[in-house]
Amino acid sequence: MQSKQTLYNKYRPLSFADVVNQNHIKITLQNEIASNKLAHAYLFNGPRGIGKTTIARILAKAVNCENRKDNESEPCNKCDACKEVDEGKSLSMVEIDAASQTKVDQTRENIIAASRISASSGKTKVFIIDEVHMLSTASFNALLKTLEEPPAKVLFILATTEIHKVPETIISRCQRFDYHRIATADLVKWMEGICISEKYEVSNDVLQAIAKQAEGGARDALSVLGQVLTLSDKKITFDQASLVLPRSDIKIVSSLTEYIIKKSAADGVNLLNQSLMEGIDLNQLTMDWIDYLRQLLLFKLAADNRILQQNFDKEVQKNMTNQTEKITADHLVFMIDTLLAKFQQIKLSSIPHLPIELAIVIMCQGENISINDDQSKPDTTVKPPKETPKEDKKEEVPKEESKEEPEIKSEKVFESPPANISKLKLDDIQPKWLDILIEVKKYNNSLSALMKVARPVSYENGLFTFGFQYSFHGEVLEDSSKKHALEEIISNHIGEKVTVQGIVDKDYEKRVVWEVFIEELPPEGDQTNSIQEKPIDQDVKVDVATAFS
Repeated sequence: MQSKQTLYNKYRPLSFADVVNQNHIKITLQNEIASNKLAHAYLFNGPRGIGKTTIARILAKAVNCENRKDNESEPCNKCDACKEVDEGKSLSMVEIDAASQTKVDQTRENIIAASRISASSGKTKVFIIDEVHMLSTASFNALLKTLEEPPAKVLFILATTEIHKVPETIISRCQRFDYHRIATADLVKWMEGICISEKYEVSNDVLQAIAKQAEGGARDALSVLGQVLTLSDKKITFDQASLVLPRSDIKIVSSLTEYIIKKSAADGVNLLNQSLMEGIDLNQLTMDWIDYLRQLLLFKLAADNRILQQNFDKEVQKNMTNQTEKITADHLVFMIDTLLAKFQQIKLSSIPHLPIELAIVIMCQGENISINDDQSKPDTTVKPPKETPKEDKKEEVPKEESKEEPEIKSEKVFESPPANISKLKLDDIQPKWLDILIEVKKYNNSLSALMKVARPVSYENGLFTFGFQYSFHGEVLEDSSKKHALEEIISNHIGEKVTVQGIVDKDYEKRVVWEVFIEELPPEGDQTNSIQEKPIDQDVKVDVATAFS
């Protein structure tokens, strides 16, 4: 049985072929080694534990391997030069931790001066400087001169997890490689091979959980796997692994999402509570669910199955593909926002799982959620425009409802202006924006959320153009009922007929924001506006009896 440290040392890659993923880096380096066209300095950038130092050591072995032939790139791992590197005894390779070598004198002594001393037997001297961003400004300046005019037979490999802290003058003198996080599927396949070598039987769901916890890091994955393998002699079940891993289950997350699509809140809440009774970790489950919905949204927008292949097995991929066909991007955004908000409430709740239960109900009811006191949807009848408004008496004329395009109740009457003639400008509408948002929020919660990310672009002759940062926001206005409702509300408040349209705005970030937030609403007791609002979490009323029935 292997401890985590022994397991990590035992399976640390010794050649390019052993390295998991990072093919864009391996292939380039192998071609340069085989053609003897190596650069004098390399900069490896990326998250921790994904192979930067490992590949640096393999490169150091390859350039000095005694058995490597021309047009070959892999080190033999058998000659004295290779063994010395693997054992940390090589005089041709110097590893330096920049975090403990920040002073300029240390840089001059340990790096610059040492680089002037040739390696033995005509070999290439390799300097691996880890966490290079930790060097001081003076140290970088001292190192810069050596990188500009490197000594013969010297190779520098700089590694960093924070590339933004490395001066541009250093970056420009190195061949830069950006390392990627390793896909979940690749990590799982790699760990399967290790388990076979160690003669352990570990279920796939355990390996999936380890890979997700490692967040794309091979080193972290091996460390956790080492802990898991100490739990039994030969066979590891998910229940056993839960002693080390926070318990969650991607199948539960997939089923919860399916219940939301079917608007079956009772089934969703029951599954949540049953899972918690069986030992599933609430925080981990919620985080996994948010990530699952995020992946669904990315797949929905890009329609690229490789997004799912990197993180899920084939069965889960199939379920996710089917789910994206039954749910809109707008609904996914609403679900993610709801879960994120409720996740923050877990630690504040006397019943920890209550916020997630409420999230399930809210997500199932979706647009049927009412934020009004009467918990009913707004009346869909509308008063038609009159040619001459009368202050003393208004006669309501009922209008036949349309199932396809429900209309909101109009409380104001306006006279339609002649076609294509309007004296109003965009700035004339801004003072009325608060009242408009209040009425939009009364009508539909998701439409209210959409208008908070909208940027007014222009208003010309009755055409109101809103800019959005992403296309799926603008797609919401393709819903005829939402579009018609928004047009009706704005028209009622500005006194002329309005048509709205949404565009993807390249100048979105530069637009003036009409900042109207809940805290700007009239305080309690202020009669200037008859509608009072509270923070959304306090104000949302849900038909709980119906949802749990």
